[in-house]
Amino acid sequence: MVVMMMSRILHISDLHLGPKEIIPGVDPSVFLAEFFAEVVERRIAIDCCLVTGDLVHGGEPAAYERLRRLLNSCPWPTRVLPGNHDDVKRGREILGPTYWPVEDIWEWEVEGGSTIIGVNSTLPGYNHGEISKGSIKIVEQLASSASARGPWVLALHHPPQDVGHWWMDAQGLLEGRERVLEIAFKNQAAAILCGHVHMNAVIHCKGSVPIIIAPSTVYEVVYDDSLERPLLFRRRSPRALLHHLCINQMVTVELTTGGRSWLAEGSPWKDEVDRSNRRLPAKR
Repeated sequence: MVVMMMSRILHISDLHLGPKEIIPGVDPSVFLAEFFAEVVERRIAIDCCLVTGDLVHGGEPAAYERLRRLLNSCPWPTRVLPGNHDDVKRGREILGPTYWPVEDIWEWEVEGGSTIIGVNSTLPGYNHGEISKGSIKIVEQLASSASARGPWVLALHHPPQDVGHWWMDAQGLLEGRERVLEIAFKNQAAAILCGHVHMNAVIHCKGSVPIIIAPSTVYEVVYDDSLERPLLFRRRSPRALLHHLCINQMVTVELTTGGRSWLAEGSPWKDEVDRSNRRLPAKR
C-alpha cells in the first residue's frame, strides 16, 4: 500500500488588525479570533498556517501585539508575509522569527513533504509591490532546490497578474512579475499564493501556474470591472483557503466560519456512513 504524503496549508490573508473598526460593524481582532476558534473546534486537519500580508492596518505596535497573542493560541506552525499596510521592521521585531523570518525571502519545509517559498513584495510607502533583480535571483535558487525535493508553492502579498478590478490591479505587483511567473513555471510550482485584493480569485494562464488569491478574513473588496470607480467594501463572515498539496495534485477549498449551520436530513447515520464510505449512489 502506497501512502500519499500531503501538506494541508491554511491560507489566510488581509487581517487588517488595528485599534478600531475599519468599516462599520467589523472588528478585525474579533473576526480573526472567532475564525481561529471555530476552525480549531471543528478539528479540521491543518499542518501549517500561511498569512499573505496586511497583518495590521496601520502598523501600530498594539495591533502586532494583539496578533502575536492570537497566533500563540493556534495549534499550527505559522509564518507571515508583510503587505503594503505593514511596518516590516516593527512587525518583525514584535512577532519574532518564529512567525516572521528575518529574511525577506525564505523557504519553509512543512509537514507532509511540501515547501513554501515566501517573498516580501512590499515597497515602503506604496500600495503596489515590487521584487528586485537581486531578490529574483534568490527566488530562482530556492525554487530550483525546492522542485528537486517535492511539491512547492510560492507565496507573496501582491498578485503577479491582474484580476480585472481597475483599482486593485493598479496596486498589484508592478515590478518583477514576468520573472516570478517564469521561475514558477520552469520549476513546476503547484501554485502562487497571494492576498491583497480581498476576494477569492484564481488566475490560470496558458504556459503558467495557477495564481490563487485568498479572501480577507475581515471584509471583501466588491468586484467591479468598470474603470475609475471608487473602492467598495462589504462586510463578510471570516473566510480563508485550505490547500491540500501533494506530489501530483493540489486541491483548494474555501473555509467559511460564523453564522448558523443545520444538520442535513437523510437516512439513519449508520446507513449513511456505510453508503458514503463505499461511494454508493444516494437516492434523493
